[in-house]
This record gives sequence, C-alpha cells and structure tokens, in this order.
Amino acid sequence: MESKDILVADTDEHRSQLLSELLEKGGFDVRLHTRQAGLLQRVATRPPSMLLLAAQGDSADDKAFGTLRSLKADPATASVHVIVLGDGKANGEAVAALDAGADDYVVRPFSGNELLARMRSCMSRPAAQLSVPRFQAGRLVLDPARHQLFIDDKPVDLSRSMFKLVEFLMSNRNVVHSRATLKRRLWDGESSVSPRTIDVRIRRLRAVLGEYDCESYVQTVRGIGYRFCVESQGERWGSSSANRYSPAARN
Repeated sequence: MESKDILVADTDEHRSQLLSELLEKGGFDVRLHTRQAGLLQRVATRPPSMLLLAAQGDSADDKAFGTLRSLKADPATASVHVIVLGDGKANGEAVAALDAGADDYVVRPFSGNELLARMRSCMSRPAAQLSVPRFQAGRLVLDPARHQLFIDDKPVDLSRSMFKLVEFLMSNRNVVHSRATLKRRLWDGESSVSPRTIDVRIRRLRAVLGEYDCESYVQTVRGIGYRFCVESQGERWGSSSANRYSPAARN
C-alpha cells in the first residue's frame, strides 16, 4: 500500500477516537469527520486512500448510503476504498452497503486485528465501482461516468456545480425539489450556498439549455421549488437504469 491516509466518518466522537487510536497503532495516518454535513466535500478536497464510514443503524437506506452512492458516482472520488462499519441490526444493512459501492462491511463490535486485516485486503485490490447509467430525457443525454451532457448528440460544457444540478434533476425527474432539498443533497456543508445561490444556478442552467431550446425542461413550481420534466412537450423519458438517488430523500 502506497498511501495510509484514512478518513473516519462517524458522528460518535468517543467511538471515533477509539478507532483513531487503533489505526494509528497500526501505522495509519488518521483524520476524523464527526459532523453530519460536509463529508462529500471533504473527501473530494483531499481524497483519502480509505474511508471508514459508520452506518447509523436505523435503516438500510440511511444517509450514509446516499453519501456513499454520491461518492462512487463522482469520478474524482470513485477510486476511494470504503468500508462501512455497522451493528448489523438493520434489516439488509450489509447488502445495502455493498450495493451502494462499499468494498466491505464490518459488524461492530469487531476485533482490531480483524478490521486491520480487512483494510489491508481491500487496499490491495482496486476499489469497488458503481455501474453508472446514462440518462436520457427528451433531447438530453447525461453520461455521469464521462461527466458529460449531450444535447442532440453534441457535448455541452458545464461547470462542476451545474453538472451536479442537472444530474440530480434528471435522475429525479417529475419530482418537485425545494431549495432546501437541493442544498442538502448537492451542496451539504457549503455555507456560501443560499436559496438565492440555488436560484442563480438554476437560471444559469436554463440559459445553457436555452441555447438548444430546452430551457423549459427545468420548471419552476411557484412557492415550492423546481422540477425537471419533459412530458409536457410530449416527449418520453428514457433511462438505462432506475434512479440512483433515493426517493425517500427528496422531501
């Protein structure tokens, strides 16, 4: 293993400290993330060689797995190895973790030697990857793996934030999203992002789509928020896979 940089993401500070001591004794450099917000941004800013991600244990679809899917869907962070730490009590939690892109799932309580052995095993092979589908809506085709939007088969230049926005809207089409939801799902932990910032980014996205007469795909629902919809123009939605974002997190 060339790198030994480990990021531990667990809101339980006492548990995080104990795990940090174990890993440091094992020769790893350890960083802790004990807040609910900002994990994706922190991983993207300085990708660790491995993320130890604590599941909350209350549901197989908890927020940790949504974070993991987003991490694995982003080419900049998809190569980060991830081990999910859980108590195994939630029904289907281990399967949900692996389906979300985890390299391994370890049940607490665990022995220090077992965890270190599993970490070494994971880091000796390529990180698990999600199969990222292409999304098609009307004249738009979005390819997350290539981080590219196409309109009428022509590539469209988008900023990183604009691509995140159109990807989320396209993969959750026909659903109305409030500004608070968009901030939580796309820019969690970024204090500079306000409701007005969301409005500005929507306008910029519409301006780009407007160059191809597709601005009406992004609709305003007055007093609520925004949605992506093409059916109103008589065009059929198509996708090579089901939505990658959990409907439970859309409210």
